[in-house]
Amino acid sequence: MSLNDIKLNGPLLTEMYGKYLIDNSQSEQKEIPKKVMVVLHESAQNSGDNQQLLTSILSACNLSKDEIELIDLNKVEKEINLEQMLENAPGKLIFFGLMPGKIEWDASSYFKEFTITGKIVLQAPALSEIAEDKQLKMKLWSCLRIFFNLDKA
Repeated sequence: MSLNDIKLNGPLLTEMYGKYLIDNSQSEQKEIPKKVMVVLHESAQNSGDNQQLLTSILSACNLSKDEIELIDLNKVEKEINLEQMLENAPGKLIFFGLMPGKIEWDASSYFKEFTITGKIVLQAPALSEIAEDKQLKMKLWSCLRIFFNLDKA
């Protein structure tokens, strides 16, 4: 009898390989920790250009979609305020468009990194404004390189 003629029946296979080499039932998918919260004042979903720009920005910053907490203020069912965002955010936040809240934010705060309740915040113009202006893109990239320490990688 050659090795090609050996027949293995069910009980024999169960006895030989009764335990899985890798048990997928016990494995947990590791949740990727969020690195930054991105808040959109205007929806990126409604504009393919805005969505593509946001994806390009995240990619340039070496961030995957799993590493960000994305809040589209136009799609949030109930009103969300700045305090709630800060409470639930990872260490960094980027606001595209004006920030919500009682504080009056304006364009003079764009591209300036500051700290609120221990969270590092960067505010930038709305994605649609950035998409149309090469100077804004350059300013944003300059700030993001510092914000994420990209030059030290």
